[in-house]
Amino acid sequence: AGESIFYSWNYGMGMNTALLNAYYAYSPFNLLYLLCPIVDESIVTILLIMIKTGLAALCFRGFICKTYNSEGVFSIIIPLCYSLCSYQIIYNTQNIIWLDAMYVLPMIFLGVYLLIKEGRWIGLAFWYAFIFATQFYMGYMIGIISVAYFVLCLMLYCSKDMVIKKCIRYGKTVLLSV
Repeated sequence: AGESIFYSWNYGMGMNTALLNAYYAYSPFNLLYLLCPIVDESIVTILLIMIKTGLAALCFRGFICKTYNSEGVFSIIIPLCYSLCSYQIIYNTQNIIWLDAMYVLPMIFLGVYLLIKEGRWIGLAFWYAFIFATQFYMGYMIGIISVAYFVLCLMLYCSKDMVIKKCIRYGKTVLLSV
């Protein structure tokens, strides 16, 4: 259409389209769009929504099973509601990249829980690095809510003499991932 791949006047007063395209390419699942010459782009988009919504339910179920030792109906219904919440986000915002944040959030909460309870930090560092690298907007929000969850876990599971040690380990983990 005669547009530049670096700048377009089609969006308001113009915008940098190269950065916008790079933002949407950060999700590793978006590599499925390379199939577009073979398969229609709308089918790949629907497939990505199904994969990411399913991952959101699966990751939330893993979080519930590990933290609450629940294997019954509770561990199926609550993750189903969570995945429908993630589908509602995509339906309202039309921003498929935010679904990455929906399946990473339970993994970060699980990482915080494991850091507090067992001292394991590698999983938390990986998921923080992943979300900070792939999500510009939702990554910071997940960072803020995970700090609140960390404080809650400190109050629930730590004695007063262990709080400083856990805070230092959490700080080192966040700095390593950033």
